[in-house]
Amino acid sequence: MPRLTSHRDRGDAGRRLAQWLRKQLPEREEVLVLAFPRGGVPVGYEVARDLELPLDVIIVRKLGLPGQPELAMGAIASGGPRVVNDDVVRAAGVDEETLDEVERRERAYLGEKANGVVCPFLPRELFAIGIWYQEFPQLTDDEVREILRRAWSEKERRSPPEEEGDVRSGELS
Repeated sequence: MPRLTSHRDRGDAGRRLAQWLRKQLPEREEVLVLAFPRGGVPVGYEVARDLELPLDVIIVRKLGLPGQPELAMGAIASGGPRVVNDDVVRAAGVDEETLDEVERRERAYLGEKANGVVCPFLPRELFAIGIWYQEFPQLTDDEVREILRRAWSEKERRSPPEEEGDVRSGELS
């Protein structure tokens, strides 16, 4: 497991994670690095680059509280489990049927990408990702698009030509 120290920036975090993953995943033929936009993309880029793996993004949808959609009672990701804040659900009196319906609507927006997850560290309580970094600026959508373009371009240079119709061969939208 990586040492529990702060990282200089997202790139440093990605390089450290790549070192850890190199030992944990010696067989990497069918591994895809999935990053959460926006802040996770620079981390994922460094992992993908260091391990010579493809990079993509995974979209997470907030499960907003009925009547207060900006208050998260949980979250879901394509191919992933539902994570629920039981304290919020209990305090708001949300029943399982309502929670399931909110999840059903949000899942309608998601595709399926991940069939496995590697997590080197799962803190008991996570208040803010930024506390683990010395430098943690906000990223713009344009910065994230540029990192993805760079990652996909680097992958094409070291890989055989992609199959016809592959979505990665097209322009980033």
